[in-house]
This record gives sequence, C-alpha cells and structure tokens, in this order.
Amino acid sequence: MHFGKQPDKTDSTVKQWVTVANVQNAEKNVDAITFDVFVDNVLLAATELVIDPKSGLLLLRDQTVHFESGDMKVKEEYTFHK
Repeated sequence: MHFGKQPDKTDSTVKQWVTVANVQNAEKNVDAITFDVFVDNVLLAATELVIDPKSGLLLLRDQTVHFESGDMKVKEEYTFHK
C-alpha cells in the first residue's frame, strides 16, 4: 500500500503495463539471455541473465535500471553447492 491506496495495476492490467522486448541470446558460447524491461512503454531496465547449461540454474543477473536521476547497476552472481 502506498499512502493508503492499493498497489498499481492490481486490476489485472499489469501485463500491458510491464513488458519485455528485444529478447535475444547474448553470446553463442554462453547460455545467456538479454532483454529490455518497459513500464508504461518507457524503457526501465536492460538485463542479462546467464544460465548454467548443465543445471539450467541462474548464474548471473546483470541489470541496469534507469531512473530520472541516473542509472543503477545491479549485478548478482549465484553459486550452488551440493
């Protein structure tokens, strides 16, 4: 809730409000996907996901989120232990 109001787009229109475009493989030798995230038709973020080809698990999320005041870079690396 924000100032006593319900969150935005809880009326099932979120699929039109948040969209993904420009989906493609980043490199042929790595299982990676890149894509852009749009909110209300405005580019909000550029994202790369790297997936382990053996396990299918996510290894890396590298994202740049665009704000009016500047960009925020997010990089998360994942490791899995047996």
